[in-house]
Amino acid sequence: MNSFEMNDFLIPLVTVLLAEWGDNSFLLLAYIATKTKRHALVFWAAITAYVSMNALTAFLGNAVTEWLKPEILKPIVGGIFIVLGLSAFFMKEKGNWDDGVKTHHLFRSVFILILLAEVVDRSNIAVGLFSTHYNPALVVLGVTVAHLCITGLAIRTGKWIGGKFNHAIIAKIGATLFIIIGLIIILAT
Repeated sequence: MNSFEMNDFLIPLVTVLLAEWGDNSFLLLAYIATKTKRHALVFWAAITAYVSMNALTAFLGNAVTEWLKPEILKPIVGGIFIVLGLSAFFMKEKGNWDDGVKTHHLFRSVFILILLAEVVDRSNIAVGLFSTHYNPALVVLGVTVAHLCITGLAIRTGKWIGGKFNHAIIAKIGATLFIIIGLIIILAT
């Protein structure tokens, strides 16, 4: 890989690594990791969603972000997160999701949540822009490595939090985070 190609990989990797640190997807994954011991499943569901979205965005370039207009998607995606957050406030705390959530349901739920969070995320728009200037395959590779790192860190953070704090409190904090993420998505310019 020459220095030009290395930039095609490194610039997207570093940008997305920094952009995703503490981002809505990071917080979602940390929260989900507090609710289950199936961390590997959560990890692979998230990575599958990231790779799907990154590949679609990179190979279609900016067309995806033009076709999926943020002014239409933001209120829909933000509203979904707000509804999920509000419903979590009124649900009876069941503790660990491992008790009643089937494996394929957990995978599908994580996959969909990450897709929804990422479709209107600035890092996803950056992937589209990077792919118009750099080799799209190297952009996807760099961004995927960044997501592998961030996803692992988010899940480890959630696992640690889940072992230290009361699950009822975590559930209320998680519900609040969903509402805040929804509002941020709607209000972000």
